[in-house]
Amino acid sequence: MITAFVEHYLVDEGRSYFPIWIAHVKELLESNKDAISFNQVFGVNVQNKLSEQNRTIIEVKFRCLESLTNWVATEEHAEILDLLSAYVIKHRETNIYDFPLIQKSPEINNDAYLTFEAPEKFGSGLVSQNAVMRTMSEPVPIGIGKLKLASHSSAPLDTHLVKEAWMVAGGKGKVTVNGVKEFTIEAGDIVVFDENESHILTNHTNETMSLFSVWWD
Repeated sequence: MITAFVEHYLVDEGRSYFPIWIAHVKELLESNKDAISFNQVFGVNVQNKLSEQNRTIIEVKFRCLESLTNWVATEEHAEILDLLSAYVIKHRETNIYDFPLIQKSPEINNDAYLTFEAPEKFGSGLVSQNAVMRTMSEPVPIGIGKLKLASHSSAPLDTHLVKEAWMVAGGKGKVTVNGVKEFTIEAGDIVVFDENESHILTNHTNETMSLFSVWWD
């Protein structure tokens, strides 16, 4: 399965028309055996971008990349986009994922999901994965990530405009806050950082540290 997030940038009138446009496209795709779903989504932070009032996002799922690109090349797709042309502020942007994206939880309604992006490496030993979260009703008010810090390494100094909490899942390390306060954290511990509070994590042990991070305004 292939999943694409397509970001459209529309004037107010276009954003009001958008749900009608989506319903029309969904009706057209009913006859396409390779189309799985076509929906507007909320609370998705595509490529960690800043929020924009004029951005609307659709989630498109097809059985494979070839079937998606074949549909995009059709006259039908061109006509669909033409319906939005009068409302466009700037060109749409598309991000395509070719790995299983949705991991549903029985404790969350069926229109929500949480999954993790591809790992990113910071410094010599820190590996970070941010969560992609979506609900069909409201934007997600928090960010979630998971971290792994290799043995005998340090994470880069971090400072940001949001509050953050770390929950240690495994291993042991030292936290330095604002360059002054130092303390040890280990599996089971939770530490909270205020906005603009600098922090750095060091792992002097022979074991990789595993943590979960949650941040909010």
